[in-house]
Amino acid sequence: MSTREFDVVVYGATGYTGRALVQTLRDHGMQTTAHVRPDSRALEDHQDHFEQLGAAVDTSPCTIQGWRPISVTYHP
Repeated sequence: MSTREFDVVVYGATGYTGRALVQTLRDHGMQTTAHVRPDSRALEDHQDHFEQLGAAVDTSPCTIQGWRPISVTYHP
């Protein structure tokens, strides 16, 4: 049997579904990064919330150039 290790980035993490998804991923022990717009009025609140869940927070600009590639590593 193989083991897979995922790092998940959630774009839209501050919305209703995104917040629930980040919570669920963290509840299952997944390494999770929540993307928060750098110009969000509630940036500090979102950062605090996601960090309390154990998720990393990314505030890259919302442009194609600003988004980092998402990588998935497979370990056979």
